[in-house]
Amino acid sequence: MSRFMPKRSQLAKAFFCLAIVVQLTVLAGPAAAVDPWGTVLGAYKAAPGSSPVTAFSNGNWEWYPDRLSGHGKKWQCVEFVNRFYAAVYGLAIEGGDAKYYFQRATNKGLIACPNGSMAPPQPGDILCSEGPPYGHVAIVRAVSPEGLHIIQQNWFNDERDLDMVLSLKMEGGRYFVGNFGPKHPICGWLRSPQAGEPGKFVVPVKATPAPKPAPAQSASNS
Repeated sequence: MSRFMPKRSQLAKAFFCLAIVVQLTVLAGPAAAVDPWGTVLGAYKAAPGSSPVTAFSNGNWEWYPDRLSGHGKKWQCVEFVNRFYAAVYGLAIEGGDAKYYFQRATNKGLIACPNGSMAPPQPGDILCSEGPPYGHVAIVRAVSPEGLHIIQQNWFNDERDLDMVLSLKMEGGRYFVGNFGPKHPICGWLRSPQAGEPGKFVVPVKATPAPKPAPAQSASNS
């Protein structure tokens, strides 16, 4: 037998590890499909009489350096937040990755409320996370007894981004918001100085999903 031939015990271990990988892959199932880059997911009207702000899919977390909106890279999470604040409050808050938004609140002209503060989050606030690698930001749509409703870009990249619900609890007069995900805890929320006083729980207003395109019809020879 050649000295380079692996031993039977080594082959058995290799096949055993391969079987585990295959089994885990089957259990996990196929990766969830996302809407293609640039797909209109829907729009959210922040207040009666205001213009709706559209959310787009970023596909498979794609970035095209030549595709910029007037508010950042299409369609990153910060681009949506920047565009929302420009449309609703007339503020230009562009600059930096999402993980820097909370710590640069003063430079952006915003009010910072750390997670666990006595000021509850309210519609129009920016939820912030400094989780790896670039952080994440989203807009609070509504507060209800079931939790905090947010709208965002570049998280699920499908219609779930229109109305993701995070937990909200009050302990000792302080408000705590649950994580975006296991690696993205909420560090706090930002608020425009133009925002009104926070109200009590309000019924969430559903974002309007984008209409699905009609199926293409085959050309007729007649």
